[in-house]
Amino acid sequence: MQVSNMARSKAWMLTSHGGFSFAVGELAMVEYSIEAEIFPVPLTPKHCPAVAYWRRRFVPIINYGKLFDPQVNDDIRQIGVLAYQTQPHTPLQHVAIALDHSPRSIIVDDEQACELPMVFAYRYPDLAISSFAFDDKTIPILDIGYLCSAAFVTRQSSKKTQGRSGPGH
Repeated sequence: MQVSNMARSKAWMLTSHGGFSFAVGELAMVEYSIEAEIFPVPLTPKHCPAVAYWRRRFVPIINYGKLFDPQVNDDIRQIGVLAYQTQPHTPLQHVAIALDHSPRSIIVDDEQACELPMVFAYRYPDLAISSFAFDDKTIPILDIGYLCSAAFVTRQSSKKTQGRSGPGH
């Protein structure tokens, strides 16, 4: 019997509004909901337009597609609730991501690793931990803690004051 040295990991592949696919680790995905109570929140960053009432508390909803296409709508009907930690040995935090499709459980191995898309290297260098090839697409593995951090929001705000820059601008 031949034993493989290849590392394999379970992950969830998610598709946000606008058809943008990304992955999170298996344990990051807590719940998928098509019936969440969603409430718009005025004066929030464009990519975080609402909150969901989930398990007797409010969690912010991130419209990931807005980071890449400002025209992506805010008609949020499905969410995936994700768990993350800001530091090791700290309590779990939760955030919801607006989804277009139900999450897909996948297995990823080392041979699928590939370069991050240029938009990540250029506009969001710390947002993706890595990426892999799947179904002829490059799928970034998101750092949910960074996506929810003050550093990410500050970086987004500073880009607006500097004007639009990036691929195609």
